[in-house]
Amino acid sequence: ELIGHYFVPASVNRFFLSDSLLYLAALDSGVYVYDVSDVYSPSFVERYYTSGIAKDVYVKDTLLFIAEGDSGVFILDVSDVFHPVEVSRYKLLCGHLIARDSLLYCGSATNFFILDISDPFSPVLLGIDSIHSCRDMEIVGSLVYIANPYGLQVEDVSDPCHPRCVASYRSEDCGCGLSVGDDGLVYLADGLDGLYILRLYGQGVSGSGVFSGSEVGSCLRLSYRVTGFEHVKFSVYDVMGRCVSVLFDGFQGPGDYSLRWDGEPGIYFVHGRIGEREIKKKVLIVKEGGYMYHRERHLNFSKTILDREVRNVYTGNIRRKGMRNCKGFMVIHLTPSSPLREVKEEGVFVFLKAKERGRNDNFIYAFVGHGDTCFQGGFIFPGAFWMGGVWRD
Repeated sequence: ELIGHYFVPASVNRFFLSDSLLYLAALDSGVYVYDVSDVYSPSFVERYYTSGIAKDVYVKDTLLFIAEGDSGVFILDVSDVFHPVEVSRYKLLCGHLIARDSLLYCGSATNFFILDISDPFSPVLLGIDSIHSCRDMEIVGSLVYIANPYGLQVEDVSDPCHPRCVASYRSEDCGCGLSVGDDGLVYLADGLDGLYILRLYGQGVSGSGVFSGSEVGSCLRLSYRVTGFEHVKFSVYDVMGRCVSVLFDGFQGPGDYSLRWDGEPGIYFVHGRIGEREIKKKVLIVKEGGYMYHRERHLNFSKTILDREVRNVYTGNIRRKGMRNCKGFMVIHLTPSSPLREVKEEGVFVFLKAKERGRNDNFIYAFVGHGDTCFQGGFIFPGAFWMGGVWRD
């Protein structure tokens, strides 16, 4: 059921929903503000003109942060939405931003940097790190997840003065958007290569102890016991099934033994035999104190009959994402009668997730790339080349 639609007289790049106000970053047209308290009839509130290109917006308390590309960061006081007051500017290339507590996290085509905004009239640069561009950004705990043209990059910001890259994942196409679920899985929209579902390994890991189950560490440490005079063999295989190392192959008498293997970071499988006993284990090796991503699942929607390019996927209660040059916005209500088959064909993950949880009263805000495409009751008609974004509130 289509609830409401409103035409926006500009190309909108990103948006932020603050209470009942929707702020739209409309590139060279500035920032548009709409009242969506009545989802059946959204209304125009105000337009803010900017000196640069409004690429992203974020609202915290009464402050509106605008990423203006080459013009840097523009901060407005919007306590009176009809009469915004300029607070300050910071001249550093910025395309995406997120505010948390007294810090502003910013991403650009070349750098990721953190500003101290405890005094919004005088922002202070705390730390900066080089990145491979920034298409989307999300913060979970002390980690900042960044979608870039090469896939995924993760920055550790536990020390705001020294942000550092602790993990990355190289995808096949171009990382366009991402979302981190409550279960810790990272959903990476990869354009023509579809959707990647990634899991992070190695948080705070400095090494593994006795080898049992799926171990994670900076090296492989294997402990075992021989009860008699038996033939013992342990080999390590990569994910392609190739033997990369024979740890031991020979006879051993009764006793406790241990083996160590310093392999390159990656996922491996250990095959062992002690006499007639066979052992098969999975191990993940990461750099000391580092992180690594493993692809849990890959959904290539571009191979379907609709040939759709996936730009964004959202999970959880997320209130800021990108429309990707939409000319309007609409609000959809997901009903119990929504056709699950069509949704599966389209691969719109958030629709499936909302349906599986049985939360049929959720509002779905859907944004599409072309005006001749509409979402209606779960159907997605193939008029648009790509989906701009969908998220569940």
